[in-house]
Amino acid sequence: MSARRSSAEPRTFVTRDEAARAAAAPTPAPRPGVLRTIDVHLSALAPGCDGLPLASDGRWRTLWWKTPKTALRIVLAFLERRPEQVRLRPIGRPACVEIHDGEPDGATCLLALIFDAPAAAVQAAHDALLNPHRSAA
Repeated sequence: MSARRSSAEPRTFVTRDEAARAAAAPTPAPRPGVLRTIDVHLSALAPGCDGLPLASDGRWRTLWWKTPKTALRIVLAFLERRPEQVRLRPIGRPACVEIHDGEPDGATCLLALIFDAPAAAVQAAHDALLNPHRSAA
C-alpha cells in the first residue's frame, strides 16, 4: 500500500475576526425547568425488559435536556401506560421517584424509577397530565 495521501477534503480556515466572534457568542441558556440529564431505570415489568438482568444497560435510559413533564411523558411511553394508569412515590435515598402500576388501584408493581429530577416537579408533572385543564405545569 502506498503511504500517499488520499484525496482529502480541502482545508477550511477561519479568520481571527470569525474566531473572536465565535468565542464571544453567548452560550444559549436552557429553558426554565429543563434538566441536563434525567436517568430512568426500567423494571423487569417494563416492555422489552423482561429477562434482562437487574444491572443490564438495556434497562437504563438517559433523557437529555428535558423538563420533568416531558421526561414523564417519555417514560410513560416506554411503559406503554397513560398517566391515570400509574401511581408515583418519592423515595429519599437514593433520591428518585418510583412509578408503580395503578391498575388495579393500589397495585404495588414497580415499573420504573426516575433519578435526577426533583420529586415535587415529577409529581406536579403527573398532576398536570392527569388534569390538563386545571394546571399549566
